[in-house]
Amino acid sequence: MLDRQLISLIGEDKKYVALAVLINVFSMLVNTLITAAVCYIVYLVYSGERGISYLLPALTVVLGALLRYLLMRASGECAARLGG
Repeated sequence: MLDRQLISLIGEDKKYVALAVLINVFSMLVNTLITAAVCYIVYLVYSGERGISYLLPALTVVLGALLRYLLMRASGECAARLGG
């Protein structure tokens, strides 16, 4: 449970703390999506699938990695504003 004194020390930076937490939660969800797509690619390889069936999971991995990078940058900017 959060301590009221700790929250009062944050002051004006509460919005950046909340934004950093939301960015990190969304980043965790993107990591889960990337992991699921990689697992599906492994499943397709072992089941002997051929052709275009790899396109959607591969595109998901690439776009997820790009989104993960952008979220990492945004989280770093929030941390820099907070002095950490």
